[in-house]
Parts: sequence; structure tokens; C-alpha cells
Amino acid sequence: MIWNSLGSLIYLGIQWLLTVLVVRLSTGYDAAGLLALAMAIGNIFIPFANYRMRIYQISDVTHEYSTSEYMGFRCVTIFISFSACMIYALFTCNFEPLGVIALWLIYKGIEAIIDVMHGLDQQNMRMDIIGKSFIFRGIGTLVAFCLGMYFLNSLELSFIFMILVSVILGYVWDYRKSHIFDRIKPVVNKQLVVSLLKRCFLITIANVACSAAITIPRQYLAMSCGEWALGVYASVAAPVAIIQMGGGYIYGPLLGSFATYYENNERKNFFSLFLKTTLGMAAVGIICAVLLELFGPWLLNLLFGNSIGEYSY
Repeated sequence: MIWNSLGSLIYLGIQWLLTVLVVRLSTGYDAAGLLALAMAIGNIFIPFANYRMRIYQISDVTHEYSTSEYMGFRCVTIFISFSACMIYALFTCNFEPLGVIALWLIYKGIEAIIDVMHGLDQQNMRMDIIGKSFIFRGIGTLVAFCLGMYFLNSLELSFIFMILVSVILGYVWDYRKSHIFDRIKPVVNKQLVVSLLKRCFLITIANVACSAAITIPRQYLAMSCGEWALGVYASVAAPVAIIQMGGGYIYGPLLGSFATYYENNERKNFFSLFLKTTLGMAAVGIICAVLLELFGPWLLNLLFGNSIGEYSY
């Protein structure tokens, strides 16, 4: 769990750092606006691509389906969600950012494929593999992004470099470590596809609705005030994501334990773990909120420069 949490926090920090470096390595906030727009569309893509399958996979303590079948299902949802999101972007965005959006979705799609291997690792109590994967890919994609922006000043090429790094590390580290536990080659099991599409549909729609609450206002801001305005807003709002993701890193590693207690009807252990997890998430939220309230403006000036100061409100 420590490895998983450490790697996840480093990966989250690096993903957030991209929103800082895109400002530092470019002139103005236009590139930051494009990145924020691509990430906003990605917030719609990710729930459909993941389809909450990771939770189902980890909770499959009786091994009802194989990893190959879960990988096959993930490939189906990635294809559907990528197609749907590009159609959505075509009708709701200008033509210029479509290439950036497509590359970002491909990058997140590779993440979703590696996530299936992480589910297999967690089933076998090897979350250390997951944590190290996050660290390697986080550092690798950060270097790739900086090279693309600093030397070529191109968001598209930066994303291409990030995709290549993710594919290489995903094979060299994740695949070679995970395939020891089970076969990973995708197999489309129609029964599993239909079953999971039904079982996880409502929670996926709920996730998409939560993402849309962020995505739609950001798109409206970009269309009405320009990419520069979205870049400013996204830069100021980025640190707040630490609260949400910090809570996720508390309960995520414990999903297998919840499933085991539920399967064995261990009510006392289940609710005890539920209470501890809830208190832990509340503590993260309160601590982060207080720190951001006290040091938020100073942090923004430190990261983005004095030009952001007048927008810290």
C-alpha cells in the first residue's frame, strides 16, 4: 500500500506539474488552455473507457473471469469511448484543438490498458509493482513533455513523446511483471461484455455526470472568453485536485479487502474498515482545504509567476 500510495502521489503530482510547465515553457496561457481543454474532454473519456471495471476486477475474488477477458472488455470500452468523445469534441470544440484532444485520449487509453495489469497485480497483493510503474511512467512522461515543449514548442509532439514513453514502459515493466500471474492477451468474452455493460452502467453514468460538472463549464469558458482565460482558470484550480485524488488513494488500495469481507459476510470488519477509510478521507480533505486557504495565493505565485497573482481569488 505504501508503494502504491507513493507512486500514485508522484504520478498525480507530475500530471499536475504538466499544467505548471506548459505555462513556464510557452508564452502566454494559450497552450495551457489547450491542455486544460484536452484534459476536460479526457474527464469524459476516462469514465467510459474504465467503465469502473477495475473495482469489479479486484473484487472478483473467486476469479469468475480471466485477466485476458477483462483486457478484452477494456479494449472494447476504449474504442467506444474514444469514438464518442471525438464526435463530442467535433461538435462542441473548434477545429484547431481536435488533434491535441485525440492525442491526449490515446495517452489516457494506454493508461487504461495498463490499469488492467495493475488490477491483476493488486489481486496478487503486489501493489509495489503498481507504485513503481507510476513512478517510472510519471518521470518518463514528464521528461518527454518537457523535451517536446522546450525544444519544439509543440503540445502535439509533446503528447506523441509521452505516448511512446508510456507504451515502452508499459511493456518493459508492467507487462513483463504482470503476465507472470495470468495471461494478458485480450479476449472478447461476449458474456462478460454484456454483463459488465449492464452492471456498471449506472455508476459510469454517475461518474460522467460528475466529470461533466467540470468539463462543460470549462468548454463554455474557452468558447466564450478564449483559451487564454481557460488557461488562467485551470492553472488556479489545479491544486484543488489534490483533495479528490488524495481521498482516492486512501480507499483504492483497500477495495480488495472490502470485497473479501463482503464475500465472507464479515460485517464487523467491513464496517470497521469503512469507518477508518471515511475518517481518513475526511482528514485529507480538511487538512488540504486549510493549507490551500492559507498558502494558496503564495503557492500560485511560486509556481506560475506574478502574472497569476491577480487571479488567485
